[in-house]
Amino acid sequence: MFYRKGERYKGEWKKDARDGPGILWSSNNTKYVGTFKNDKKSGQGKIYFADGSIFDEKWNNGILVEHVKIHDPTIKEEKKT
Repeated sequence: MFYRKGERYKGEWKKDARDGPGILWSSNNTKYVGTFKNDKKSGQGKIYFADGSIFDEKWNNGILVEHVKIHDPTIKEEKKT
């Protein structure tokens, strides 16, 4: 489903609201993969940014309660020899 802000959602629905696991693509090239309840982000999820950054997130009724970077594309890993 497409939204007027350029967002796109694929996932479960309940009573015309996002509810359960789903993927939300935003117009700024971010992708959220996680759970929704009553059309709001709820529970665990991951957000992927266009620059390659990835964050673990925890939501409670649409309110972000935890945001932890788990991948930073600017940090190069050393090769093991």
